[in-house]
Amino acid sequence: MRAARSHCYHHEDLGIYGQALAHISFHDLNPYLSGRQLRIFNDHFDPILLLAAPLIPTNATPANLVLVEFIFLCLAIAPLAWLSIADRLRPAHVFFLALLLLWEPGTLHAFRFPIHPTTWALAAMMFVVATVMLERWRLALVALALLFACKEEFAFSGIMLGVLVWRQTRSILCLSVSWALLAFIARPLILGPSSNYGAALFVGFFENPQRTLVSPSLSHGLWDFAMPVVVVVALSLRRIDATQLRLIALSAPLLAIRFMGAAWGAHYLAPLVPIVVGIVAQGFKNERVPSWATYVAVVALAMLDAATVRFALSRTLLPAIAAGPRFCPEVPDRLASLDAAFSMIDGPALVEGNLLPALISRSDVYAAGGFHSEQMLYAYVLFEKQELGDPYPLSRQDIAGLIEQARLQAAEIIVDSKELFFARGTFKLPGSGVESRNTKSRRHP
Repeated sequence: MRAARSHCYHHEDLGIYGQALAHISFHDLNPYLSGRQLRIFNDHFDPILLLAAPLIPTNATPANLVLVEFIFLCLAIAPLAWLSIADRLRPAHVFFLALLLLWEPGTLHAFRFPIHPTTWALAAMMFVVATVMLERWRLALVALALLFACKEEFAFSGIMLGVLVWRQTRSILCLSVSWALLAFIARPLILGPSSNYGAALFVGFFENPQRTLVSPSLSHGLWDFAMPVVVVVALSLRRIDATQLRLIALSAPLLAIRFMGAAWGAHYLAPLVPIVVGIVAQGFKNERVPSWATYVAVVALAMLDAATVRFALSRTLLPAIAAGPRFCPEVPDRLASLDAAFSMIDGPALVEGNLLPALISRSDVYAAGGFHSEQMLYAYVLFEKQELGDPYPLSRQDIAGLIEQARLQAAEIIVDSKELFFARGTFKLPGSGVESRNTKSRRHP
């Protein structure tokens, strides 16, 4: 939350979903997002935003949004308590699995890249896993509906599960197919053209299949995800039972999508963590997982989570040991200067990407290098200088070039200090040509 307050996160996806939550209302269920240059449900189809919006205060801030995401993550523990009450898990197992659920690098990588409904899906997926383990198929429909509401891709997991449990219930397959038709066929007819992530995934994979094997996120993202759990999962899957087979089927479409999209970082692996937890929980039930394997998993988690612990400490106790605070220091003078500039913006503005989340209450603020038209005219420009802020997807040199152009076009330069450039005028500045991106590259602050 301190990182959010000090403008340490880029607007993807904090600004995109922050704007959506700030502007969703009964009068506008599909608000326009200046940071994304389209309406929210014409991008991903994630109506879970309608349930999350009441949790956001009227004056939504990045810190508020991070807190809401934290609440969603904590809710993921509730299904584990349900399994314990149903005598499927011992208390010691619940403690270990809760640790696995929240400490798994797939979860923590997502939480360090706020905010996204795919991360929120952790709780919904854990609910689905619990209903599958207990074979509570009517409740499974509720859990799946919540999961599908987090992102359109989850409907494919439901279809795979529905095929396997067809003899027990036909409702799951019917719900999953219906949701997929709504998200991919009916939605564009009702709301207008939507981002075609599905087709782009297949086209991108077949045009450049080697990208999946050389992706930087494959080497660290997938390794970080798999390494702590490989032993307990291997032991749990000795003599696979029907429940574990259903959980594997639930994960198969997500793994395929991530493989084709070379998407192993940020929030992409978080929804797979509850499935791993479910497989291990079933291993505990079948008494296939010895105690020593849990100790190995805890040690591996602690080792891999050192980077996250380091990041957290750097925001509180040791500001010199991580890059984040150097780029976005929580210095009163810096924050006061930015707050003063934010209060003066009363028209279309182009800002550095890490500053957009602070302006999500507005619908006419755009991130430099983000999703915007080359023909846009801006009344204000606001950039940080030196190494301050996060210019992604532009470089610091790109920002310096934009500042030079803005000086020539400015009617009034309000601030031009060593740390900040803020000007008023009529600015026509070049975009970065990234508005047609289908796969977003991300990096952590």
